Amino acid sequence: MWTLLILSLLIFSPIEAQDAPLFSLEVLFDGVPVEGGGWVITVTLETETDLKEAKLEIHTPEGLRINSGEEKWQGPLDAGNEIVLELALTLTRAFPQEITVEASATTKNGQHLKKTVRRKTPEVSN
Repeated sequence: MWTLLILSLLIFSPIEAQDAPLFSLEVLFDGVPVEGGGWVITVTLETETDLKEAKLEIHTPEGLRINSGEEKWQGPLDAGNEIVLELALTLTRAFPQEITVEASATTKNGQHLKKTVRRKTPEVSN
């Protein structure tokens, strides 16, 4: 079993770019990188500001069967808190499979934030 950090992105305020990011999005893959192998995808949305409304979604292709976990979350999120979505999957088709993660939020002062990330499942080199 191996773990691979796929992505860690920060979304900055256009007005206060020198300050801490408003929220961060991290996507991790963990599992056996073969067809029929199990995968766990963990997505973490962490905020440094109060979010009036936040939404986090993981979109998986037909080549990844969801065994358990939640694909979506929506609600307010206070500064310093995080939401973690974890999906247990089985790879049912050959590599690569693309996963899309979407995060959007509205701060309490009305600023809109959005980020869409697309990443392919890592391939194994022989």
